[in-house]
Amino acid sequence: MSVPNRPIDSAVHDVQSDTDSDTAWVRLVYRYQGQITIWCRKLGLQLADAENVTQEVLVRLTKKIHLYDPKKAPFAAWLRRVTVHVCRNYVRKQTKAATGSGDTEQMMRLQEVQDDAEGFWERINQEADRDLLKAALARTKAKVSDEAWRMFEMAAIQKIPGGEVAEQLGVTAQSVYSARHRVMLVLREQLATLLPDDTEG
Repeated sequence: MSVPNRPIDSAVHDVQSDTDSDTAWVRLVYRYQGQITIWCRKLGLQLADAENVTQEVLVRLTKKIHLYDPKKAPFAAWLRRVTVHVCRNYVRKQTKAATGSGDTEQMMRLQEVQDDAEGFWERINQEADRDLLKAALARTKAKVSDEAWRMFEMAAIQKIPGGEVAEQLGVTAQSVYSARHRVMLVLREQLATLLPDDTEG
């Protein structure tokens, strides 16, 4: 079975096709700039800091947009991870600078952000991971038999006991467990390939 093609955001496609196109970049920035700032504000950054991080993310995109592969993950999930990486670096650098300058107020404010950061980053990663899981499930479904997928879907996703699945489908319980195991292996492989490319640097 072939893997279905993922619809790609036209703004992203245009930028990847011609990274020197000012028009394409304007469209991309217009579409995603506000969302990046919202993510940063949810982290607890003040507006000025959120806007600074947003600009850093957009600059990062000019260098990393070619790494995005629409066949691997939704652009929003990939962009979230880029944003998370930039946020981490920004908060750490600002906290270090505040400590060095003796700016107690700024240091305390950033420390509060940093204290809540792990929880925020975990939540934002969970959102991104949900998108990636959907993509991995779609790819997995395309690679296994309909029968195996049905058994996996009922036992692993719908959480129906294996014995009940076997009874409903007219198969043995061992067949259900074996199918669940085989499909899970494929799913893990697909999740591994869907992880965004390196966004460091």
